[in-house]
Amino acid sequence: MIQNKEIDANAPTPLKAPAIKTEANDNKLASLVLDSQCKDSENLQLPQIFLCGNDYFEVVGWNNPDLGRIETNLERRTIHNLTMRLGKDQLAKLPYFDKMVNVPGHHKDYKRVFPSTNGNGCVNLYNPLDYELAEGTFETIMTLIRHIFGELWLLGLDYLTILYRYPRHILPVVCLVSKMQGTGKTTFLMFLSYLFGKNMQINNKAGLNSDFNSYARCLIVAFEELSSAKTFTDKIKELSTAKTTMLNEKHKDVVKIDAFLKIIICSNSEDDFIKANEEDIRYLILKIDPIEEYDPQFEEKIKAEIPAFAKFLSEREIAHKEESRMWFHPDLLKTAQREKVIANSRSDCAKDIQSWVNDYCSENETVYICATIKDIANDIQPTYKRSEIESALKNEFKLTPKDGRYTNYLRQGGNGRYYTLQRVEPDVEVINNAQQINIPNDSLLPF
Repeated sequence: MIQNKEIDANAPTPLKAPAIKTEANDNKLASLVLDSQCKDSENLQLPQIFLCGNDYFEVVGWNNPDLGRIETNLERRTIHNLTMRLGKDQLAKLPYFDKMVNVPGHHKDYKRVFPSTNGNGCVNLYNPLDYELAEGTFETIMTLIRHIFGELWLLGLDYLTILYRYPRHILPVVCLVSKMQGTGKTTFLMFLSYLFGKNMQINNKAGLNSDFNSYARCLIVAFEELSSAKTFTDKIKELSTAKTTMLNEKHKDVVKIDAFLKIIICSNSEDDFIKANEEDIRYLILKIDPIEEYDPQFEEKIKAEIPAFAKFLSEREIAHKEESRMWFHPDLLKTAQREKVIANSRSDCAKDIQSWVNDYCSENETVYICATIKDIANDIQPTYKRSEIESALKNEFKLTPKDGRYTNYLRQGGNGRYYTLQRVEPDVEVINNAQQINIPNDSLLPF
């Protein structure tokens, strides 16, 4: 078990910006006051309209029917817009902030405004959560977590806890794959959007391919129906570990911000949607089965349970101790589906070599074969250059040749630099080390 991390008591206190002063335009500004149900300017620690850097912004609240609650947004405004509404004289009286920052935090750990050395303050791009913590149960949410993460549901619960409590910490790229429809992948993404609000963005392949990256300031971005992300492997690796990034939003200046992005990939290609190798510990790849029984009220139940579940995340003890850059021990991420993806990420030459080895071992009831590069080149089909075979054996099989006498695949004695290749069953199940953690799982839930 790990000790809960303490919140820094010396963290800067929020700076309360001055309110807008109006005289002749009181009647105009009165129409702009937010609904009484919405978090007002004082609670947000922002005036309703303000200038930050070179841009004007307005705090706008609206009743989001999808969320069933009031949602607040920072909307950019033009000088022309504000002049028409407030009058030119009022623009000079608007509160001013020095810059935008991107600092994650949830509920009691959240700050909308931070002090600056110039004394004007900095506005936080990270969005507040538009709900309060509450007592209650969350059986529906736990049903979803158990369905998505399967035997690794406790790891999934820790993943969500770390997202909520330690949002800056790097976490694995979660990949949810299935050829089937009705698996609950999209429902899980909607659950995350209810839990983390506008700090979670759902995108598609076009968003990953675009130069614009509004998602870079979020906590989570999910790419749906990504049949192949092989061409974006390097970009995904960079996004999932970057501590700073260049935020490039449409019609806005490119700015450097703090980054803490977590990536989720949903794909209907189970085995070959991305390139991965044995040394790559950043992916948690889960094959999702179809939901057996459809509940038309499932999402509504999830929405209702969010405040209680968030309170649970804020208080529970994390079961898996921090053991890597991605928090979890690499062995915990070695799922059967991950092994299939790694096998499919190999070159055609490596795949054909493994197929050749498997066929020989199956026919001769053995588990390994000894062969030189010449042996392989003479027998494998289709033919490959010896340099390709050597590269596959060294870089993909991670094998080192031995010098000396050996018995080859024809059961003939030979002498030379030979490799020992093992049979690999394509559908072998991987026993995940998460099952070996001796924790009374059900006792971790408050019901």
